Amino acid sequence: MKAYNFTMLMILFLCLVTSAFTSDDSRKLKFNVTVEGAAEKNILNEGLLTSEFDKMVIEVEKKNYQVYEFNVTLARGPRPVGGAQKILGYDNINLDQFETRAKTGDRFSVHITKVKNKRNKVIDVKEGYLTIPIY
Repeated sequence: MKAYNFTMLMILFLCLVTSAFTSDDSRKLKFNVTVEGAAEKNILNEGLLTSEFDKMVIEVEKKNYQVYEFNVTLARGPRPVGGAQKILGYDNINLDQFETRAKTGDRFSVHITKVKNKRNKVIDVKEGYLTIPIY
């Protein structure tokens, strides 16, 4: 009986220790987005003009993290305009590739799927959705 209790206690201890070292809470991450052509604007609130399309950089507010993977989709109404652009290993994309297809009233839908922590561990992001209106 003592061996059983000891085994159960060890399993519980290992579960607690493992969760303490692997629990990167990515649900609480917030992101900052800047575009070189509109550096002084808060583009999540103010949106972009098509003439401002340039290099977009997505940063995590917590400095211990870096964006690792995200998707950008140009959308019109409920539908995408073309396919999503998947970016892997970088925190930026050049938006001028969308300039010919974008119209006033469209939006960029950005889905951040993975970040890396300071130990280079890739972590899935649960709530990494951003919308950038186009004017």
